[in-house]
Amino acid sequence: MKILQVSPMYFPVERGGERHAREISERLAARGHEVTVLTVNANSGHDLYMGIAGALEQDETINDVRVLRLAANDGSLPRILELGLRLKGGFRSLNYLFTPAGLEALSRPPRNLAFLRSILRSDCDLVVAWNWYWPPAYQAYLAKSLKRCRLVGIPLFHTEESWIQQTLYDPMIAACDALVVNSSHEKEFILNRMPRAQRIAVLGVGVDPKLFARRDGVGFRNRHGIGSRPVVAFVGSLCLSKGADRVVDAMPLVWNWNKEVQLVIAGFPDGPYPALDQALERLCPKERDRVMILHGISESEKVDLFDALDVFVMPSVGESFGISYLEAWMCRKPVIGARIGSTACVIDEGNDGLLVAPQDHRGIGRAIIELLADPERRSQMGERGYAKTVNQFTWDQMCDRMERLFFELIREQPSSCPWPWQWKTSRSPTHPEKTLSL
Repeated sequence: MKILQVSPMYFPVERGGERHAREISERLAARGHEVTVLTVNANSGHDLYMGIAGALEQDETINDVRVLRLAANDGSLPRILELGLRLKGGFRSLNYLFTPAGLEALSRPPRNLAFLRSILRSDCDLVVAWNWYWPPAYQAYLAKSLKRCRLVGIPLFHTEESWIQQTLYDPMIAACDALVVNSSHEKEFILNRMPRAQRIAVLGVGVDPKLFARRDGVGFRNRHGIGSRPVVAFVGSLCLSKGADRVVDAMPLVWNWNKEVQLVIAGFPDGPYPALDQALERLCPKERDRVMILHGISESEKVDLFDALDVFVMPSVGESFGISYLEAWMCRKPVIGARIGSTACVIDEGNDGLLVAPQDHRGIGRAIIELLADPERRSQMGERGYAKTVNQFTWDQMCDRMERLFFELIREQPSSCPWPWQWKTSRSPTHPEKTLSL
């Protein structure tokens, strides 16, 4: 198969969605498929939004995957929109042609029509549009409106965040020949807004067990001078939705119970994070000394950290799944996550972890103390989480399921799709994917 992956960011960006895209892409390439990733030359979500170019190769091959990186702004799209708005009736015409929500998407970074042009020129068997928060996925939908092609959507909907309420997602959902989601909660969310959406595959995410065979928690503790102290850790993107600041706010309650507890915050910086800076500033000097911040931690060091910690906590509301919970379970450690729909599909509360109200820092602190005070319970939770992960959530298992879905799709004719303005007038009440046409 020839597969074109459209992803707003890709390696070396190490956030969950980008890691998901990379793991699947490289495994498909290793199985003999021709995989190309079309992405933006950016080092983080913040840089992508601000139009800050990354110093990355424009065209390179990584583990048999061709990676084509486009500029965040090619200049042509802003000029086209600006010209249209200057014309008499231009604003009304652009809104009619693309719909207001679609026009807003085209106006946001990355502003580069090369996504649309590249898809239209491609002779691939499948176009896979990742991470619908960013506009490249909308350009994939526009391409399908102009050229009949097989489109697979991997939206990574964060259902607790406001961006998923945009109306442009309805026609995008209907345009897809298949949707891949990370949880039954995400599938239910899609069906609630588009009851006739078909072929929604709940595949989840994964981990690579081989990485964890070399874990060395004792080495991590020795390198960082932690010794035998209890360790609570957050590992994830350092941005507001992930909740590292709320973990810091929870720790004074924990330290009132046991001053020996060490907090480690590790992750990929994703732009300014003033809430975390402010939370750290609220700590007294002795408390601040008990917090270790590790930016841009390597993969091997991250695995060692998971092996070294006693309790993993990530009260994130910015999730469609949460790979970090699996990584903690691979080291047989209990987890604490936010009580939201997607995370509740991952963590079996009371069995392999705990759920907390994401904004309640005192509740987060009480959950940490509850687990630190009960080593036997921590061990049991970690073992259950480990068994669940190796049985259901490895990257090889995810790739098997994705590949089967792709083979099913290429045996069928691709569906047709209306241009955005036609969606409102020609949508079918019974089967939008198959009956809507230009």
